[in-house]
Amino acid sequence: MDNPLTPDPNDCRAQVLTAGNRSMDDIIDIAMKRGSLVTRPDLKAVLELVFEVMTDEVAEGYSLSTPLCHVRQSIRGVFENDEAVFDPEKHEVRPSITAGALLVKKMRDVIPVKDTATKAVPILRKLYDQVSGSNEGEITPGSMAILKGRRLLWDALEADQGLFFIDAAHAETKVDAVLEASPSKISFQIPAGLATGNYTLQLRSRSYSTLMRTGILDNLEVK
Repeated sequence: MDNPLTPDPNDCRAQVLTAGNRSMDDIIDIAMKRGSLVTRPDLKAVLELVFEVMTDEVAEGYSLSTPLCHVRQSIRGVFENDEAVFDPEKHEVRPSITAGALLVKKMRDVIPVKDTATKAVPILRKLYDQVSGSNEGEITPGSMAILKGRRLLWDALEADQGLFFIDAAHAETKVDAVLEASPSKISFQIPAGLATGNYTLQLRSRSYSTLMRTGILDNLEVK
């Protein structure tokens, strides 16, 4: 696809197509198939305990190093001077996450396969939430939002096409209220019933291909 970050009009960049989403239950199922000396409930309980302890330790201010990732606290916001103190109205403590050694090694072993059909895939670049004023992934149920990207149109008469919010348990909530639609921008209302948690936004369309194509925007969160 086009690369807008370079002056050369012929430069292109790659977009990775996801193979799907994996929940914690999916990971446990896969791990059990590989062989385990513990039962599924025991494995689930251990993993839940491990993640609870790790997130507690990061919340306490410790840096975390695991084969999957490295996590530490960071603070977002502007401090007027060196005497200014943390103000929850202006500042926010957020996790800073980088890949761990094992994940880096696994990625080095990946051999990409070019999909010539990627030109027809919707590209979701940025979502702006009008209530929170955020374009960094924070979304507000019931808020108006603006999605920017490419190939964002779909056939509204087809029920399986459109915008869908997918939660961590793979439950889908379709966007019903669309105010404006163009290939590069969609104005719509975020469904009011979204619960607190993490979401993926999917745009499913056959407008640019005879096959269903799905564009994905990850790391969205209702706080």
